[in-house]
Parts: sequence; structure tokens; C-alpha cells
Amino acid sequence: MIIAIVLTTLFLLSLLLIPVWARWEMPGFLDSLRLGRFHHTLAGFVVGSFVIPEFELGRQVEGLRTCLISLALVWIGLRAGLDLDLGRYRKRPVSQMIFSSLQNLVTIFLLFGGVLLVSALLRAHFGIRLNTMLLSLILAVSAATIRSPVIVFHWRGKVSHHGLASESTLGVGTNTASMVLLFLCFPIFYNDAVLYLGPYTSVGSTTTLATIVALGVLLGVLVDFIFRSFEVDISCAYLSTSVSLVVASLCLVFSIPALLVGFLAGAWLINTTIRRRSVLELTERISGVAEPAFFFLLGSILGVDWVSEWPAIGMFVVAVVLSRSVAKGIGQAVADKLQTVWQSWSIPLATGLLPMGTISIACVAQTYYLAPPLHRPELLVACLLGLYFSQLLPTPRLGGIPEHRQQPAAQNSD
Repeated sequence: MIIAIVLTTLFLLSLLLIPVWARWEMPGFLDSLRLGRFHHTLAGFVVGSFVIPEFELGRQVEGLRTCLISLALVWIGLRAGLDLDLGRYRKRPVSQMIFSSLQNLVTIFLLFGGVLLVSALLRAHFGIRLNTMLLSLILAVSAATIRSPVIVFHWRGKVSHHGLASESTLGVGTNTASMVLLFLCFPIFYNDAVLYLGPYTSVGSTTTLATIVALGVLLGVLVDFIFRSFEVDISCAYLSTSVSLVVASLCLVFSIPALLVGFLAGAWLINTTIRRRSVLELTERISGVAEPAFFFLLGSILGVDWVSEWPAIGMFVVAVVLSRSVAKGIGQAVADKLQTVWQSWSIPLATGLLPMGTISIACVAQTYYLAPPLHRPELLVACLLGLYFSQLLPTPRLGGIPEHRQQPAAQNSD
């Protein structure tokens, strides 16, 4: 009883300290972790590892936590889909879009091959039962994506927007291209799902793709209808969240990736809505609540059972950070060489050191809700450590490219 009181007191104290942490002036590397929601993950880890077991609440909160994580995955995907604005892409140079897409393809291809080589070790140490090709695809996309907005920190400096962010707007964003590739390839590799639609049973890539498209378009149409029908933002927020929760629950029932369903819904919404500005502003505010809750929930499922596998986890973290830096650097170098704009290795190096972000860990979290599901926390622990380690790496300053200090309400771009 005394332990429970102490842990509860510490948890309540942490809730009071989080606002202080959010406003405290600190060194660049700590500020980078703060933007990466490290404190929310840590608070979730404390609650999930000590408070919940002490009060024997595991079974009571498991179902609620699963639904909330699925809801967060839908919302993170929807936010990523809002960047797939076809009208904006039509105004961009075709050559820039081709070369930026090529850069992302080279990066993901290299990472895909690397994960494929070590997939047997991941199965042995992390208890992964997904088929090898799907696992390699998801981890490659996870490692290729970056933090959005693209905020980095320099050695002995403050966090700032990355200098290449203004140039990347000429092509296809890294996160957008990665999510599109995952959407196109996922049904091909996901051959373990069995869909039960009433008395009918279906297995196959076509059914998986049709289900993802149907749920994504349905969610996009419903959210668009809500914004057309209601003028008050708070009503739109409540109704959109409720509809997203229903779709997230269906994704759990069908073992369909909620992240991709949300991505397709966001792409549909941004290209059909007549209240584009309201949609962007409201989703930005909702994400300010959804992302901290998502990292808190992820931290709460980690537990302490993974400690025995710490050597494998440590090796995986180092391998992920190094391989993604090399792969992204090579992808940038190939694109620069083909465009004949090559200057030096400073830009590929800076590109390779761009930190991972919310979409990166959302891809990994999605593997826990596919068929067959993943129950052991080692993969999630390793990817969370890789995420925060990538956010601790300083990027070189790029001469001749202006940088801007972070603004309080930065626009979402990748």
C-alpha cells in the first residue's frame, strides 16, 4: 500500500512538472527530446510498469489502451495524408518531384535490403511473427521517415528548422512518399490477414486493398461531411474524433492498418473539402493532444520484460541509426548527382542525420495490431530508443542556406 501511494504521488507530481518542462529553456539536445515527446513516453513507462501492476489494473485498461492507440494511429495517418494535396503538387516542377521520389525510393530500397538480411535475428530475439517481406517493408519505411516539422539542433546551438526544408517543398515530401509506397506495397506483402465479413471469409491482397480503401474513403467522406455541416470547431472536433474511433475499432476487428486508413482519409479530405483552412487548423490543435497521448500509451505497454534482451536491443538501435543515415545520405547523393547539382557531402550528411518522428514510431506500433499480432515489447523499445537517439544527433550547419528559428505554431510539412 505504501508503494502504491508513493508511485501515485510521483505520477501526480510528474503531471505538474510536464508543463514546466514544456516551457523551460534548455540545451538543444534536451529541447529536441522534448519536441519528440520523450517526457510523455517516460511518464507512460512509469505508469505502465509500476502504477498499473501495483493496482492490478492490467486487464481493465488493456482494451481501452488498444482502442486509443488505434485511434491515435488513424489520426496520425490522417495528419500525414493532409500533406498529399494534389493541387499543390501540380504546381511543382515535375523534375524536382521525380528526383525527390527517386531519393526516397533509393533510401527505402537500401533499408529494405538491410532489414531483410537481419530478419532472422529479429525473429529470434524480438519474437516477431510477421512475414519477412512485410516486416522489412514496415521497418524500412519507419527508418526512412523524418520528424515533421523538420526541426533539428546543431552542436552547441538551439533547435531550428532544417535548412533544406525550403528546398524540399519543390518535390515530394519524405513522409508523403514513404506513406504512399507503404500503401501501395502493403496489400502485396500482407497475406496473413483473414477478413470475416458476415458469413463471408476472404483472404488475399485484393480484399485487403479494397478494405483499406473503403474504410479510408468512408472516413474521409464522413469528416468532410462534418466540416460542411457544422461551423463550430468544437463540434467538428468531437464528431470527427468519434467517427475516427469507430473506424479505428473496425481496423482492429479486421486487422487492417489504421495508419494507412487514416492516411487515405486525410488525402481524400484535403483534396475534396471546401474548408481546407479550418481542417488544417483544427487537426493541428487536435494533434497537440493526440500525439502526447500516443507516446504516453506506447510507454505504458513497454514493461520491464525486455531487459534480458538489452544486448540485442542496443545493437539494433545502433544499426538503425547508422543504416538510415547512410541510406538517406546515399539517396540524397544519387538525386544530386542525377540533377547535376552536386556540391559536397555536407548536404547528404545533413539529410542522413535528420531525426525520426511520430510517423516513424507509428509504423512500428502498427505491427502490434496486424495478423499475427506482436505481443513482446522488444521491437517497440528498440525503435523508441532509435527514435530518441536520432533526435540527439546534431546536424551540420549548411552554408548559404538560411535557417529559421522554430516558431510556436509551425506548419506541418515533411
